[in-house]
This record gives sequence, C-alpha cells and structure tokens, in this order.
Amino acid sequence: MAEAVAVPSFAGRAVLVTGAAGLVGSNLVRRLVADGAEVTVLLRDLDGGSPLAAIVADGRVRTVRGTLTDYADVERAVVEAEAEFCFHLGAQTLVPVASNIPLATFESNVMGTAHVLEAVRRHASLGTRVVVASSDKAYGSAEERPYVEDLPLLGTQPYDASKSAAEMVVRSYSRVYGVPVVTLRCANTYGPGDLNWSRLIPGALRAVLRGETLDIRSDGTPRRDYIHVDDVVSAYLCTAARFDELGLAGEAFNAGTGIATSVLELVAAIDAACQAEGAGALRTRVLGTARHEIPFQVLDASKLRGRLGWAPSVALSEGLRTTIPWYREAIPRG
Repeated sequence: MAEAVAVPSFAGRAVLVTGAAGLVGSNLVRRLVADGAEVTVLLRDLDGGSPLAAIVADGRVRTVRGTLTDYADVERAVVEAEAEFCFHLGAQTLVPVASNIPLATFESNVMGTAHVLEAVRRHASLGTRVVVASSDKAYGSAEERPYVEDLPLLGTQPYDASKSAAEMVVRSYSRVYGVPVVTLRCANTYGPGDLNWSRLIPGALRAVLRGETLDIRSDGTPRRDYIHVDDVVSAYLCTAARFDELGLAGEAFNAGTGIATSVLELVAAIDAACQAEGAGALRTRVLGTARHEIPFQVLDASKLRGRLGWAPSVALSEGLRTTIPWYREAIPRG
C-alpha cells in the first residue's frame, strides 16, 4: 500500500455533513473537527455507541435536527451551515434492509439526494460545493474485471438501484442547473465506528468477542473490494480540497483498493487478526442462503489516483488489526 496522502487543512472552513452518525460520517467529522473546521451535522437520531456521540455531547459541532426525507429540514441545514462544502453521506445503507423496505430506501437515497441538491441550487449564493457518497453497488453486476467510471450504472436490487438513480439525479442537477457536485463511488468500507452488525466485518468481530458463531449468508465465494475508513475519509477530503483547483464539478470517481477478496478469504483474515491480537478465534457457519449476490465487485481507482494523487494506504491485514481495539471497547465480551 502507498503512504497516506497529505490532505490540505480545513481549519476555519465551514462544512455540512449529512449521515454524520454512520461509519464514514463519524470518522469524517472527527477528522474535520480535529483539523479545526466549523462543522454542522444534519442529525435524525444518534446511537450512543457511535463515535459521533462524544463529539456532539462536547458541543464540538453544530447540530441541526431533521431528516433527509423532509426538504424543509435539509434546506434549514444548508442555510444555517453556510457551508463551503457539503459532504452528503446520508442514506439507508444496509442491503438486506433495502430489500425489505425498498420504498423507504428510495425515499432516503434518491429523494434525500435530490433535497440536498435542490437546497444548494436554491441558495446558490452560499457557494456550497457538494460531494455525494455513492457506491460500487451503483454499477450493478458487470464482468469479472475492476469497474471503471465510464461503465453504465445498472443497479437492479433495491439498494443498488437507489444508488444508480441517485446518480441520475446528481447528473441532472449538475448539467441542467450547474450545481457544483462531485460523486465518490466507494468500495466496501470497514473500520472503527461501524455499528451495523449485519455487515460481515462488524458481525464477525462481535461474534469473536461474544464467543458466538458467525453465520455467513452467502456460499463464501463472492469477491469484494474492502477499503479502510481512513482511506475513504482521505478520498473525500482530497476531493473537496481540490474541487475548484481541478474543476471537479460533474465528475465521478471510484475509491477502492482494486484488490478482490472473497468472503472466505476475508473471514480467514479476520480470524488471523483476532488471534494475533488475543481477541479469540472466529467460528463460522456457511449457510449459502443469500440470493442475488453479485459474484465480483472491485473498483479501479486509477482516475482518482491520477487526478488527485490519492491512493489507499491501509492494507487489509493492518486495517483489521487496528480496528479490533475499538470493538473491544464497544462490545462486552461474552
């Protein structure tokens, strides 16, 4: 892996973050606050276990209570923040949940994005630039080769389709109204702060710490691109910092490692990291019940590397090892 990329300072710069309580959002906010940025978050609710909870409790961010699905809430956040940048990370991010409640997922992921862009359009005098969080899932299923940005967005399953559709909204606001917006399509992100136990890495670490058996819903063969949250945060910050300098409005970038790791390979890596850290061994049970699994999803991040000089710096083995201490604090042992 490459060395961590240097990110220009955000000290004194006004920033709005939606989805600030999530894995990427909480780590992004922590980094911005440490850098001296003036951060406003749009917040519906907050799990006490989220890293954001302590930041909010200490009054280190301005909080606007509301939801992405209520345009008035979003507009109020944009106006009150008077932000130079809006990192729009808010979404319904869980694939199984999206399959069970597709309408709510479309409302949050598609209309939530439209609400952010409409508020920025209506208050263009603020000069807010938007960085939108998308996903490798927006591509849907393609051949077994790394995805590049000019591939069509063919999401079919509800979560995937919501990301594809949200990007169509982004393109419309960019091309028709000139809203300054750029999109990052990120690979599977992991690291401290992820409380979504249905995801493989948090679920596996909880199983180890509780002495439980992890149920693997797939047959273990799907291959994915796993990227540490610190590298994702750096990608967002680099994109915002060089937004004007490089004329990034209207662009889309992949942020991933380009490395394909199967579910079974990932499970083995988690087990090795846990045993090396004295956390215990991971026991698993392969169910093979998952349906509609895309067999291969890996991102080619050459465009982001070439244009912004960004590169992932955290290897999977190191990222897993350094993530374990956070979960040890967050999860009581069984």
